Amino acid sequence: VKEPKIQELDAKANTDFMKTCPEVWKEIPKFSLKNPSDSIKFGVMNLLYGYAYTVRYLHGDYKNSSPEFVNTVELLVGKEGTLGGRVFELADTAVETAASRVNFNPEIAISQEFSRSVKQDVYKIIKGPCYTHQNYYVLAALSDLRTQYLNSISQIKQTTKDKNKQPPLSNPSPKISLFCEKSPDLDPKILKLHVRKIEFYLSWCVAYHETEFHLL
Repeated sequence: VKEPKIQELDAKANTDFMKTCPEVWKEIPKFSLKNPSDSIKFGVMNLLYGYAYTVRYLHGDYKNSSPEFVNTVELLVGKEGTLGGRVFELADTAVETAASRVNFNPEIAISQEFSRSVKQDVYKIIKGPCYTHQNYYVLAALSDLRTQYLNSISQIKQTTKDKNKQPPLSNPSPKISLFCEKSPDLDPKILKLHVRKIEFYLSWCVAYHETEFHLL
């Protein structure tokens, strides 16, 4: 459905899209950094590719799979991406770098067409649902990503705690996540640092999304 080009000033905005989006974090802190770098928006794009790819890769069904979700994001935008401290100067480089990480992690590879379609998803997320809520999709995506990281940290800690309680040769506790056992690279300390970076990007998007992304 196309939006009307001209709307009444007091017309009520259609917010039905909010019902199908992840909930936006209600306590996003105010962005306080003066004269932020122009490259921040490219870091957001790199991160959004990791998020969008993972959502598609897991078919949108990741409610009970936070560690697997986060692990996939880390493979795409962790050490070699914005979460690992890499700075990007171009939109294409930011997105392509995340997409190329699939080549180094064949266990999450689908197809070139799949990777290309995710690039399109990134720009759709940035564009937003409508003129009056341009940053909503980005805020929803990053809020959901933050939630998955926090859930993963809790699950990994609980898995470690439960595992340490198990006597030798006993059956594993049903509470222990098999994925957590197979993925020792998910370090809660590092994940906490990445949560802070996600929160930084959320704050930035509230303050600068409209002015920084309007030319893309």
